Amino acid sequence: MRSLLTFLFVFAVALFLGALLAYPLYLGLSLFTNSDYPDVIVKATQICGLVFSLFYLKYCDKLSLENIGLKIRPDRYLPEFSYGLLSGLIMLAVLASGLISLGIYDLHDGREINATVITRLLLGALLTGVAVALFEETLFRGALLQGLRKQTNTNTALITISLVYAAVHFIHYPQPAAGETIGWLTAPQSFLPAYSSVISTETLDAFLSLFVLGLLFGLIRIRTSNIIQCIGLHAGLVAGIKLFRFFTEYKPDNAHAYLVSSYDYRLGYLALIWLIIVTAGYFVYLHHRPKVIPGTNPF
Repeated sequence: MRSLLTFLFVFAVALFLGALLAYPLYLGLSLFTNSDYPDVIVKATQICGLVFSLFYLKYCDKLSLENIGLKIRPDRYLPEFSYGLLSGLIMLAVLASGLISLGIYDLHDGREINATVITRLLLGALLTGVAVALFEETLFRGALLQGLRKQTNTNTALITISLVYAAVHFIHYPQPAAGETIGWLTAPQSFLPAYSSVISTETLDAFLSLFVLGLLFGLIRIRTSNIIQCIGLHAGLVAGIKLFRFFTEYKPDNAHAYLVSSYDYRLGYLALIWLIIVTAGYFVYLHHRPKVIPGTNPF
């Protein structure tokens, strides 16, 4: 229990340091581009979160590619990533089919579709998916999950990191008021309010969806002893969402709006049910397969 509380306290400190880092990062980025200050705070928080996770792993065990989960046999990288990517696209396609069939979404009529548009869309979706997945999986399922397992146990680490993973998606820093001078204390002063809406009745369905998704990622990480499939699965889901957003549009007057969250109108109770089915199925699967030798393909 002490190790868990220490982890949560130090992680909170890392998030606060992200708020402090936001101002100098904002000054640096303003030399090249105009960025919304809340977006800069998120970037600064992500940087501090990644640095903290790597130092935490070094403290708990050993900082290495193997412990992070990025080192496997070279000939297994592409197959395991591809398997995860395909699984993510299929999972998203099933959810998208449900959203469309229930009338929550409809196919977009005004999209220009040609070879150039589709090529750019696919490449952009894949690159975005890989970038997001590599960062988040390295942080959460790579360093933090491995480190916390060493300090507590697998079940505690799995549940804790899944909760943290879900929670950070709901951090919301307000846009500074017009004419307000941005300084060192702008973000820190909004630190507590930014985290006060992490769990609310309005976004509880989306929070639970991300929590179960975090459990699925964690089970895969524990099962395979690496995060390559996690990266592939995560990338497939992110890429699938980008494709879904391009080809469909939300119908706000639909009769099944209660099945999607106001957070993004994609996550929600329908997604939660689907993720529970997938995660429970994977959990059952784990108990009918022999333990994986690190660096080999469990499938």
